Amino acid sequence: MSENSSHLRFISVSPANWDAGQILFSFSGRISRLTYWLGMLGVFASTFVISELTTSFMPRQPGSAIGTFAITLNIAVFTIYTWIILALLTKRWHDLGKSGNWTLIGLIPFIGPIWVFIECGWVRGTLGRNKYGRDPS
Repeated sequence: MSENSSHLRFISVSPANWDAGQILFSFSGRISRLTYWLGMLGVFASTFVISELTTSFMPRQPGSAIGTFAITLNIAVFTIYTWIILALLTKRWHDLGKSGNWTLIGLIPFIGPIWVFIECGWVRGTLGRNKYGRDPS
């Protein structure tokens, strides 16, 4: 059992160590690849749901109160989700031993987003402590 428990620990998410505010809104610390992917999945899934709900309620007449509300809600949600994505990316770069400024590499046309996808999504972070905190895995 103890031989398999180390493998199970790799794929489990412990609620005791999961602080949603820290993970989603803070730019300090480190997160594992699993936490990163779960966070990104949550952001993209909820973005889709909110977008579908708000656009389904938008009236066909421009300037109506409900249409203005839906647009305002979408802008607010987009702003919050942008913050969350930047926080998740920054903590993944920290796990790799790099500054959160590496997020800017995603702005390089074509190669930047691919680089961020591969390095943040698939590369194992620094083993043990680094200057950004303890090993999250």
